[in-house]
Amino acid sequence: MSFDTIKSFEELHGNIGSCLGNFEICNIRFVRDNVGSLLKKLTKHEKKLYEHYLREEKKYEFLGGRVLVKQCLLRAFNKDKNLNLGFLDIDIKREKPGNPGLYVGHKKLDNVHFSISHKKDYIFCAADPDSVIGVDVEKVDEKLEKLKSYFMSPEEESVIAGHVEIKVMLFQYYTGLWASKECVVKCLKKNLWEVFRKVRLTGIVENKFLLKYISDTSERDISSNNFLYDGYIFSVVSLSQKL
Repeated sequence: MSFDTIKSFEELHGNIGSCLGNFEICNIRFVRDNVGSLLKKLTKHEKKLYEHYLREEKKYEFLGGRVLVKQCLLRAFNKDKNLNLGFLDIDIKREKPGNPGLYVGHKKLDNVHFSISHKKDYIFCAADPDSVIGVDVEKVDEKLEKLKSYFMSPEEESVIAGHVEIKVMLFQYYTGLWASKECVVKCLKKNLWEVFRKVRLTGIVENKFLLKYISDTSERDISSNNFLYDGYIFSVVSLSQKL
């Protein structure tokens, strides 16, 4: 068994749309080819953050991530909240590591959930005013086999082993598990390694990873949807309420 390989960008978009309502995906080439017009959608504060990066590829990732997630946020605000906002009305500030703050008209909004991910060729963003969400894009990487002891228990490794037929599939599933746990990290806004230890893979059904989050006081079942396209895993976790 392996992930169903998605053959076109349109198919990827449709499959992700079946489990996530408000998202954007783009290839980094689009950002590179449209830097001038995209920069106009950043606030002064965001432009300073953009200029802080020395490497061009990091600038493209930042710029694309900010513009795409703003597009998702504007779609949510203007449709669900009947607001008439533009790109410059939204400012995403860097606060805690991995936990940016959302400001609309200088007012911080803590109850609107958004997620940004980028990896080499792709940027993947989503926003939702009602559900806690996390998205992640990861390139399928053989190097994860050497790191598996850091993010995967022997029991989880056995679950994956029961779903693969050849070694290349193993790397797909390792990457899918890493991406799924990254999504939970983004939902919780907590330390990566702390969350990795508390999230356990209990089963796999087609492209869905069945996870269990074990905190000090409770347990909760979570599922992630994973999609393989162009050598990348696109992973989605959406929760109706916080863990």
